[in-house]
Amino acid sequence: MIKHYNAHIAISNTMLKLSYRSGKFYKAEKINGKLSVKQIEKLGAIIPPTEADFGDYNVRFDGKVTYTIIVKDKSTYQLFNDAWHAFYHELMKVKPRFNKAEGASLKGIIKYLSEIGGNEAKGFELWQVILSSWDALDEFHKKNPDLKYINGNIMRIYENVKRINQNSSEGIFATAMESEAASDFRFK
Repeated sequence: MIKHYNAHIAISNTMLKLSYRSGKFYKAEKINGKLSVKQIEKLGAIIPPTEADFGDYNVRFDGKVTYTIIVKDKSTYQLFNDAWHAFYHELMKVKPRFNKAEGASLKGIIKYLSEIGGNEAKGFELWQVILSSWDALDEFHKKNPDLKYINGNIMRIYENVKRINQNSSEGIFATAMESEAASDFRFK
């Protein structure tokens, strides 16, 4: 896995992107600013050889070079995908097969749940509720946890979850979605 860091060189107001593969320096890229020939010649002195060296380099170059990790937030697609992979692995005790067809099905699920939820964040909350309530679904749905099936039957599965919630004082939506933001999804 590759991790990325910004290195801001104060004197020249230059930003570098430092990449590390398996904890070791991999490459450097200039993002903006200018470097003189002399600075380029000495560039290696400010690049930590490993990620573990950042602490020492922060102290050594305090005020001259500032190092910060670049953290990428997960996309909505990644969140839905991670939730489904964890669900499938827990349910079936095997890693799921995932290819182009499953990816397209997941996009359809995201689109539908985001539309009925009002936005992607609420769509993801609905997705989590559906997956967490899988054991309470009708027997036919419980036997089909693959994404192509879920996408093709998302309206029926959604309605099944609503019905379960209406028939239970401890409905899935009531227990799985306690947060104030999630209260929009409780059905009456």
